[in-house]
Formats: sequence, structure tokens, C-alpha cells
Amino acid sequence: MIVENFVHARGVFNKKYENNIVEWDGYFADSKTTNTLPYFSSDHAINVLVKMMPTESSVYPDLVLSVSTDLLKRRRALFNSVKKGDHIRFRATIQALGNEFKMHHLHALDIEMTGNHKELSEIIVRESALP
Repeated sequence: MIVENFVHARGVFNKKYENNIVEWDGYFADSKTTNTLPYFSSDHAINVLVKMMPTESSVYPDLVLSVSTDLLKRRRALFNSVKKGDHIRFRATIQALGNEFKMHHLHALDIEMTGNHKELSEIIVRESALP
């Protein structure tokens, strides 16, 4: 039954949401560098972990935004100054539906800080949950 539900959910996701562009906001939880070499352009230069409100988990990030080399360069000042709990607004393409092993995955098109902040409790990052 669980496998059937996952297959059904995946099918609905693929038809209805995959590759859609969304504009959402949430709270910066953390960022993780990837194994991308700095002189090569990549869609996954860094991964930004985001806590949404309402959240799906009290301890885990809700989604991961993959940030391209180009966006990282354009928004260098933001990425140098953003802190855990800073409120961010982002435009992104939905890539993958999350499950109990992987986070929801989006490709960031743009990101900005709103100036608001919220204290976040400790966030647990499972490296295996990243794209």
C-alpha cells in the first residue's frame, strides 16, 4: 500500500508540479557547499536549507534550494551575510518531491532577504537527504 501511494503521489507530482516556478518565502536554516569545482558553472554550487512556516518537521529543514554558480555570484553579498533564522523570499523551479529520505528539492532562480528574522531551534541536517 505504501509503495502504491508513493507511485501515485509521484505521478500526481510529475503531472501537476514538476518544473513549475514558484515564489515562496521561508527561513534560512543552513547552507552546504557541494563538490562542484569553483571554475565550472553548475546548477548545484551550494544547497540552501529552508525552514517553511508552517513546517513539516520540528528538527529538519523542509526543503533544499540548489543555487547555481551564476546566482551565487550575483547574490554573493546575500550569501556572505545571511544567518540562521533570516527570512528569505525566493523564486525557484520545483524539481523533486521529498519523502522520508530526501527533502523537497527546488532550483533557485533568485533569492533575497526580507529583513525579518525568527529564532530557529537546532536544525538537524542529514547529508543523505540532499540532492
